[in-house]
Amino acid sequence: MNLLNKMSKKEKLRFFGGLTAIVAVSIVTLLLYSPAIYFIQHLDKGEAFASPQSATVIQSQAASEPEVVIKEEVATEPVVTQEVAEDEPTPEVVSGASGGGASNEVVEEVVEEVVEEIVEEDTENLVVEDGTNQYYYEDNLIEVNTPFYGGGGGGVKTQTSTETPSPTPPDSPIITSPTTTYFATSTITFSGIASSTLIISNDYSSATTTADGDENWSLTLTDFSEGTTTIQFTATDSDDLDSDTTEYSVVVDLTAPTFSSFSILQCDYSLRSDGNCLSGNDTLSLTWSSTSTDISYYSITQDSASIATTTDTSSSQTLTNGDTYSIAIVAYDEAGNVATSTSQSVEIFTMPVVINEVAWSGTASSTEDEWIELYNRTSYAIDLSNIDLVADDEVPYASLSGSIATSSYYLIERDDDNTTSVSADLTIALGELSDTVEQLSLIHSSGGQASTTLDSTPTTSSCSSAWCAGTASSTYTSMERIAASTSGTDTSNWKDNNTYTKNGTDIGGNAINGTPSSQNSVSLESIGY
Repeated sequence: MNLLNKMSKKEKLRFFGGLTAIVAVSIVTLLLYSPAIYFIQHLDKGEAFASPQSATVIQSQAASEPEVVIKEEVATEPVVTQEVAEDEPTPEVVSGASGGGASNEVVEEVVEEVVEEIVEEDTENLVVEDGTNQYYYEDNLIEVNTPFYGGGGGGVKTQTSTETPSPTPPDSPIITSPTTTYFATSTITFSGIASSTLIISNDYSSATTTADGDENWSLTLTDFSEGTTTIQFTATDSDDLDSDTTEYSVVVDLTAPTFSSFSILQCDYSLRSDGNCLSGNDTLSLTWSSTSTDISYYSITQDSASIATTTDTSSSQTLTNGDTYSIAIVAYDEAGNVATSTSQSVEIFTMPVVINEVAWSGTASSTEDEWIELYNRTSYAIDLSNIDLVADDEVPYASLSGSIATSSYYLIERDDDNTTSVSADLTIALGELSDTVEQLSLIHSSGGQASTTLDSTPTTSSCSSAWCAGTASSTYTSMERIAASTSGTDTSNWKDNNTYTKNGTDIGGNAINGTPSSQNSVSLESIGY
């Protein structure tokens, strides 16, 4: 082994490679010629030929061992080869070379010892390949040609270096704003997230921007035309590698919506005679229409302030009694364009006209000479053309006509104008009022679409199933309302005529215990009767 110690690594590998080849050739030769020698030795003796046990083919274990490929780094120092004199062979070498006793097991043991010695000296710069697996100890390797062990001489296997992986493109840019599709402007700012220093570009214009240190970016694009535009955004890194695109579609709409109509039902059937809107109901019925097809929603405004929103084209809104309002509808399309309808001024005045006095028992001259008085509480002339006087059993049911002047009375007489000496505003076939009890109401109709009860007398059951005031005795006093501003259904708001304050006579010339077309006796201040 002294000679082996003097050899370099490469010399040892070359030596044992050659030694293995010699051993292999010797074994093959022995296997080929042993039967022939045996046959010649026994031919003269006349013995039959038989293959001896010694002629059995011995398989070399060395041939089944995995091939070992060794790669080592380029030596920084020149390789020094120590020559060995031919006349100084070691016993082990001589024995192995001549085939005189060296077995495959011995060769394998020596090879394994040399390989282990090389690996132990420098495992960090070694790669071993057994034909199936590779073990890399260093990336910077050079090719080393090594002979196959167990072969008859001679082939070599070469291991080449690995390839460098291709660069990876950057991730696509993320768009965080805008979050909508429709726009009422031709200038749109996009913003989002991308890795720092990436350049964000698009296929709509040449404008670009760069993501900042916080990985945020913003880019404003201009001159969009109306309609749909699809933009592709790309991120580019310092190696000029482009990401996959991020797509965003926008719809630009610069045209405001339009209104075809807007109306308030209570204004279409206003109580005022001058055409201005007076509603006896605090709930308004609104309707409108638009030819625009991209309406997002409508806003209902009261004195320019939104009080409700809807996607419908109608709405009911309840307002406060006694005030005047400006009502309008605002339309918003998908892009945010806005249009406002014409505004409508509305005054809410509940109980604008009331039932003020009822002579349900007639007069001293005739129980059929019944009359009813109305009173206008407003400062406007009230149009009565859409108002009906109706009993709960619909007898009477009278459609009124004409108008009532501001703070004035309206006298309705049954059948003719001879009931009282006071000129009637309306004579109509009322039908006889019950002497027991009736509930009378003033109903304002809005073209059959809605109706509002402006005022009513107490229900039939409120005063023990009788009229709450008035008499059918010889005095024939009327039922008078105390306060026109107090609800007519309030039983305490009615009293008999006081028989002191009167107005007019009946057909027979008798003083009427009532005040047709004049202030009620029960609403006068007390003067000490």
